[in-house]
Amino acid sequence: MKITKVEAIPFDIPFRPDVEPSKWASGGLDKADHVLIRVSGEDGLAGYGEAMPRPGFYGESQRGIVVAVEEFYRDQLKGMDVLDVEKI
Repeated sequence: MKITKVEAIPFDIPFRPDVEPSKWASGGLDKADHVLIRVSGEDGLAGYGEAMPRPGFYGESQRGIVVAVEEFYRDQLKGMDVLDVEKI
């Protein structure tokens, strides 16, 4: 079965309202930015993964992950066999 579609879907997870947001000298956080990755096959089945960017820790942003998937990985993965995990 071949990969037909790769999507990067950004979403936010708000922190609980009863918990004080994280703050430090250069900024703070009141929500967590994540990216859902959906890989669909020609039979209509889909697999899901999640990327959790943390710019302050890893240097990667939510938008950066979306752009990487949309402009590089999506085209590289389309047409590949979903079971060829080593190559993927």
